[in-house]
Amino acid sequence: MNIRRYLAYFLDFVIILAVLYVIAAILPGNDNIVILQNEMNASLSSLLENEIGFSTFVNRYAISYHTLMLNAVHLNVLTLLVLFLYYVLLPLKTKGQTLGKKMFKIKIVATKGELTKLKLLARASLVNGLLFTALSILLLYTSTGLSYFMLVSIIGLVQILFILINVLILAFREKNKTIHDKISYTNVLERSDDNEKI
Repeated sequence: MNIRRYLAYFLDFVIILAVLYVIAAILPGNDNIVILQNEMNASLSSLLENEIGFSTFVNRYAISYHTLMLNAVHLNVLTLLVLFLYYVLLPLKTKGQTLGKKMFKIKIVATKGELTKLKLLARASLVNGLLFTALSILLLYTSTGLSYFMLVSIIGLVQILFILINVLILAFREKNKTIHDKISYTNVLERSDDNEKI
């Protein structure tokens, strides 16, 4: 079942990216975003051509990145909303299934009590980017330039490490239970008409 769990996670990730891409394509463009992306690319080119040192590059890139994120905050808020709808409300309404889980015939179940919004929110916060996105938005207004860039980078690395640890746990443990399953009092089971297999 672990391979189905990996594939469902990947499919859900692709679906979210597609939805966010469509939303970004529909929204009116922001000229500042293009200008800031060009500034970031110019800084990288200057570094690669040895025109500037690494610390100068990081400072320029960090300031441009922070300004870019301020100009694109509406996209981050929409991302947060899409993640919440897809990973919290959808499974709540579909008996523990996202589209990926439905396709691979697995579902999220509560190990204690009922499957609730809070349990699904805990899961989504830990492995689906909800917490990372929320913290990124909060940090936009509480830090600047280099400090924002460093904090968001660290949080992103922690998110990636957490996901990798969970992947390794699934790969090498017989029990089908990850860290985020334990924290959120949930588990992923095979979907069956007559019974559920762990």
